Amino acid sequence: MKRLLTAVLLLTICLHITAQAPITVYTPDHYTILTGTQYRLDGLIVFDRISAGAQLNYTGTGNIQWSYSVGSDTYTSTLPSVDAYPNTLYTIKINGTPRYHVYTIDYSEFPSTYQAINIIEDPQTVCESLNLEILCDITPIYYIDSLGQRTFLPRSFTLQYTTSAWDGTSWNDSLAITTLTPSSSPITTTVAAPLKNTNFEFFGDDISEQLGIPADTLVSDLYIAKAVKIHPKGEVIERNAKNEKDRTTQNSIAGSSPLVVQFTANASPADNLYYEWIIYKTTNPELYQRYSEPEVNYTFKESGDYIARIRVNGEFCSASDSLNIKAHDSFIDVPNVFTPNGDGINDEFRVAYKSLKSFDIWIYNRWGRLVYHSTDPGAGWDGTINGRPAAAGTYYYIINAYGSDYDNKNKPMHYRLSGDCNLLR
Repeated sequence: MKRLLTAVLLLTICLHITAQAPITVYTPDHYTILTGTQYRLDGLIVFDRISAGAQLNYTGTGNIQWSYSVGSDTYTSTLPSVDAYPNTLYTIKINGTPRYHVYTIDYSEFPSTYQAINIIEDPQTVCESLNLEILCDITPIYYIDSLGQRTFLPRSFTLQYTTSAWDGTSWNDSLAITTLTPSSSPITTTVAAPLKNTNFEFFGDDISEQLGIPADTLVSDLYIAKAVKIHPKGEVIERNAKNEKDRTTQNSIAGSSPLVVQFTANASPADNLYYEWIIYKTTNPELYQRYSEPEVNYTFKESGDYIARIRVNGEFCSASDSLNIKAHDSFIDVPNVFTPNGDGINDEFRVAYKSLKSFDIWIYNRWGRLVYHSTDPGAGWDGTINGRPAAAGTYYYIINAYGSDYDNKNKPMHYRLSGDCNLLR
């Protein structure tokens, strides 16, 4: 019943093949029309099958003469309509001059059958690519063009499989699609090695899709992924002290030491992976730290340039990469004024600093009384003594600190600073 309704609907379809060829199709069957200069025809009409009663109609002006051959018999007609025969070239003369050429194809006469997909692994390239052999019987389609030449009609088939793709944050399933236009069987092709366990699917073709014919799908056995890819990342664990300079850098792994970095391998999803991190200072690569976890939290206590190398090994394949890290040289800058008036601006006496290993600060009033002491460079004096606001005026500081870098004598950078600072209210 459904087929009958479809046929009734299609009886009313009349579609011009091209703007230059005033020809329409009358048929109870599904069909598609291929046009383009590559076919060297005014229309290539592909029916899912050609049933009795299918016709081609000339709707233009002038005296028409159809010419076509069916088997060994040649026919001519001066009627506007002629029967549609499978795999036939129609030449249309207008006023005695050949003007149009159309060819009809019965798609049902060119079946495709699928048998299997063989996955071929080359030990030299299996970590990057696979070779596939698609066993199938695809009957080639040929037609006769306007020059009388026997021409191959390419058909596009689809090969697809699921892999993993890195989006900059995480691995996600991604459909890899390849279009194949085979001219012979079996079909051989090379694809990028999947990054997750998957099945390969082969189906088609583009013409059957246009005809609305459900595609047969050939599915391979489950392939167990061997390839491994990584996207290592290093994220600086930021500290809260607002007066610590260069705590993080957006476009690189850098900051004030002790620089705490969370390293993540971000390996493509696979089972039984072995991780190896090697972290070392560029000036002393033989002295390194090794870790065997996918994530490593590491503290760079000394200033300098470092490299973190990561290697991930699977059962068959591996991947490696490296990250550059910089722990900045030490630095101290002391303010000469602060205003503890509660407006949220410069309310505390704080040094600006980076990359300090140790720190001591003493602050005295003008009579030499100690009003503040701290070993935390991130802390600051709020301008109070024993919980009461200190008087406005000049105060004196002494700072003794060591940096995480070294001076020209290869000794830890030592800061001995003293001076005065004004408390304003």
